[in-house]
Amino acid sequence: MENRWNQLTKELIPSDSVREKWWNQICLALTGKEGRRHYYNLENLEKRFALFDEISHQLCNSQAVALAMFLQHLHYDPRIPGISEELTLATLAEFIADADQGTPKLISDLKELIEATLINSTPVHLTPNAVGTDDVHYILDIEMAVLGSSRNEYAETLVMMRDEYGFTSDSDYFELRLKVLRYFLQIPNIYATEYFRNRYNEKARNNIMNEISSIENRLETVCPSS
Repeated sequence: MENRWNQLTKELIPSDSVREKWWNQICLALTGKEGRRHYYNLENLEKRFALFDEISHQLCNSQAVALAMFLQHLHYDPRIPGISEELTLATLAEFIADADQGTPKLISDLKELIEATLINSTPVHLTPNAVGTDDVHYILDIEMAVLGSSRNEYAETLVMMRDEYGFTSDSDYFELRLKVLRYFLQIPNIYATEYFRNRYNEKARNNIMNEISSIENRLETVCPSS
């Protein structure tokens, strides 16, 4: 990943020391203090870039998408959701200041992508039969690809996500998780692009429905209805 980062930024940031500073910051953030990064870590980033490599030829600005992928989760912390977004935008501003060789188009596209990842949805996701082809649709679909993963990988992901919310009780976590999962089933399109929709949609919906059923059974056991 370090080599990918250096190749991606060598013309944007000519200074070796500044590029190294940013790589060290990425590594530190994705490792997390006291090993807190259970899900959004370097391994997760590698998996997302494997998907990126599959669709990079379809992107309008693959450099901007790759940069956004490196930067988007540096401040992920479910304990402070609002502050996390503010920190992400502040870090983006710092990066843009250091990337003084970046073209206005690159900087504009990068800003748009980072802002979109903070919202995690587009009109295409909410419109029946709509299909997205913009870079923002691909970066969000890469993020959601895990929903359509194999049973074993999905189960492993659930454990990691629960660990990320280790500060919450089981009942609070699973109630929150149910809201998120039900939202995915309510919107017309979990995936905006044709590529990801064809590949992952059916499996994602099955995984989500199975997880909802599992959580409901678990909550019923913990808090049986009178």
